[in-house]
Amino acid sequence: MEDPSSMMTWKGVERLLQDLTASFTPPFPKRIVAVTRGGMAIGQMLGYLLDVRRIDIINCMSYGDDRQQSPLYVIRAPGGEYNDNSTVFVDDITDTGQTMALIGQVYPQAFRYCLVAKPAGKAFVHFYSVAVAQDCWVDFPWELKRGARIPLSVEVPTSPQ
Repeated sequence: MEDPSSMMTWKGVERLLQDLTASFTPPFPKRIVAVTRGGMAIGQMLGYLLDVRRIDIINCMSYGDDRQQSPLYVIRAPGGEYNDNSTVFVDDITDTGQTMALIGQVYPQAFRYCLVAKPAGKAFVHFYSVAVAQDCWVDFPWELKRGARIPLSVEVPTSPQ
């Protein structure tokens, strides 16, 4: 079977996050907790869009470089003060939903958001921006590969001017 995949661009991410924040009504979140690693870019961008300066992380792992999911384990998590409705946990994608399900168990009062949701993960987030098929692999612009050359749309000087 072919490997269906999709490439998300920076401009696409920006548009989705701007659309998301335009739909918010006060009170806005006071804290953002980003799921490492994919949620860190989302958390930083939402922090600017919503003027939220308290940004923390929850460090979970369930995928390796081989795109195979393994059991979820938590390396670092914020304290119980994040269990309220002024906190939003963010990630780039919810696949099976196991990360957001765990967050929902530990922080049931906090909101959960993913940029992209697959069918199995939708039930574990309060909101998401885009739905994709379960078998779709999404490549995000922050997923840099060692040695890859990124095309630039601006000229970068090679020596100081």
